[in-house]
Amino acid sequence: MSQFRRLLGRGLDELEARLTESGGSTDADELTHLVGALNFPGLVALLGASETAGAPDADAELDEVAASVAGRMSKPDVSTDRIRSILTNTLQRGEPQVGEDDDRGLRDDILEQAVEELASRAGVPVTPEQARKAAELLATGEFFRDVGEATAAVMFLVRGLPVALRSDMHGAWRTGRVVVAIVKDVGRGVFDVPAILADLRDGKLDDPPVILGHTFRALYGFASLRTTAETIQELIKPENESVRLAIVVYARANGIPLEDGDLDVVRETVFNPDAPDLGPALTRGVERLARDRDMGDIKVILARMSTAPVHRAWHARLQLLLG
Repeated sequence: MSQFRRLLGRGLDELEARLTESGGSTDADELTHLVGALNFPGLVALLGASETAGAPDADAELDEVAASVAGRMSKPDVSTDRIRSILTNTLQRGEPQVGEDDDRGLRDDILEQAVEELASRAGVPVTPEQARKAAELLATGEFFRDVGEATAAVMFLVRGLPVALRSDMHGAWRTGRVVVAIVKDVGRGVFDVPAILADLRDGKLDDPPVILGHTFRALYGFASLRTTAETIQELIKPENESVRLAIVVYARANGIPLEDGDLDVVRETVFNPDAPDLGPALTRGVERLARDRDMGDIKVILARMSTAPVHRAWHARLQLLLG
């Protein structure tokens, strides 16, 4: 088990204990399970849930954003319903639509405009370039998965970020695990393996040829708690505006109140390398959601940000039943 999973496990134990004290074991067990299955941006959003920002009505906002984007599209035949479907699949299901080249370009254009509007609603100033990069990150399905794949997606988008995890890549056994993972990622591009390995040893991935999901899973698998925390700090540091923007937009699209400044608290407190601790922030996040929503709504929010297909399928069925 990786140090990240151990850290999360301790936080979940504390969360379950607090929820059991306040509301009973049944809901506590289910909520804890859903929190434990959150994808990486969903987990960061919950950890940083704002105490001051109002809770967004995610579905109503996406309806309004879809209508607004439709009114600005250069292609008049693109309907509001089609735009809403793209936003739902990407921002609420974590399953960006990928079709023909024209469809992919349309999706990217829609996401870029939606990011700008959702950022404005969250009070986050954004440049067209930041919106473009955030939309590019949101268009990768890997961003909506576990910490390893999400890290790989960020490292692919933001070239040259320091890779703190590499400091624990010593010894033949660990290096061998990483080489095997790189081969899985690059497939037929095995000639890229030496260059990627050299970049990792140097501490920066300057030009990864693909999103290295298997590779970063392997690195997290043996990384120390300190380097794990340092890596996550690096991902959401203030200089990485597009990454922070993508997380804020994703949170808002799923009904979690989150402001850019809240990510500094997550970075400096929750993932402080000297004493990382998820428990208090997880409890605060769930309690923050409970201020505006009932238990059923909270479960829907958590389920649709899950890495587990069964949770997302459950959310989709519930949405159909609710109309």
